[in-house]
Amino acid sequence: FGKRLYRRPLSAAEKARSLNARSAIAVTVLACIEQDRGHERLHEGADPSEDLARAKALFERARELEPDDPLLLCNLASVHRTLAEWLMATGGDPGEPHREAMTIYEEAIRVSPRFLEAAYCLGETHSTYGAWLDGAGRDPTPQYEAACTALRRALALRPDHGPTLESIVTVLWRLGRRSLLMGLDPRKGFAPALDA
Repeated sequence: FGKRLYRRPLSAAEKARSLNARSAIAVTVLACIEQDRGHERLHEGADPSEDLARAKALFERARELEPDDPLLLCNLASVHRTLAEWLMATGGDPGEPHREAMTIYEEAIRVSPRFLEAAYCLGETHSTYGAWLDGAGRDPTPQYEAACTALRRALALRPDHGPTLESIVTVLWRLGRRSLLMGLDPRKGFAPALDA
């Protein structure tokens, strides 16, 4: 080769960002392990609260290091959704963890407006909470309407996203917009049904 490649020295800010990113990844890996344990406990019918509390604390630490990482934000919101699932399964009120998840998904969308997962998961969270409210004899309409808004955003990013299409059908059904679903051609999009 004979040539030596020189890179300019990193500034102190660049070094700090690089170290923070590596540290955030390490903390995120630990958080994901705790989150997976929580999911396993939930599906076994055991209380996942301690695992989820550890996962939440670790994701929060990673968030301090990398506040603008939309995937990290979605993982943190997912912890709150899992806690909400546990509360629903055990007769508790999932309102607080659902609202916390929604706030974090909205933050992920602000950070990365084209991040499909955040828009889809926000819609799913509103839909799930709306279904719980409906089952509890409370008005689910605001949650279903918010779900439509988030899912419309997800569809704008990827019109053929199967999970979003499935969620939209569910929400429209729950909103009583069944007539809009009849004869609807998914190849032409769901925007008219969402706007009706």
